Amino acid sequence: MRMETVKNANKIYFGGNNEKLFGDIDYCVMYGASGDSYFINHTNMWSGMFGDRKVPCYRISTLNQINGRIGDLIDTVFPDLDSVELYLAEN
Repeated sequence: MRMETVKNANKIYFGGNNEKLFGDIDYCVMYGASGDSYFINHTNMWSGMFGDRKVPCYRISTLNQINGRIGDLIDTVFPDLDSVELYLAEN
């Protein structure tokens, strides 16, 4: 699935507020071993909001495989892209 499809299906999410409020850095779509696509969010996840140190991490959400709507957020907070890739290789 293309990132453009995800953005078009989730216009409110990509309206700019998430980048400002949560400190989102970047977004992409990656594939799991099952062939399903996942939404990857590289974010500061509220860190740095009150002058403290920013701590970037990665979050993974499921994607509707037909229309690109962002689904459930996976509970795990991933410290780096290698951890994301390892998770996806197993799912």
